[in-house]
Amino acid sequence: MKKNRIVILGCGESGIGSSLLALKKGYSVYVSDNGIIKEKYKNILKTNKIDLGNNFDLEISHHYGINKFRTFGCFLFNCINRVYAKKIVMLF
Repeated sequence: MKKNRIVILGCGESGIGSSLLALKKGYSVYVSDNGIIKEKYKNILKTNKIDLGNNFDLEISHHYGINKFRTFGCFLFNCINRVYAKKIVMLF
């Protein structure tokens, strides 16, 4: 069975809560934050084996116009670190 993936931006209390809920619902979770992540939140992510990244670029694809984004658009996350480079595509 294919596992759905979800990207959560922000590692504050809401981001961590969302990531735990998504994990409980069966998603493969990737969490990222551009700021400093509190140690208690890092520990929650590590305990639950949730991928953590903080170096990414975001592209928003809306070739048919922003009004049709939910039908045809997507978010493109470019994640690069010393170990790997990957592109995460999030469709609706």
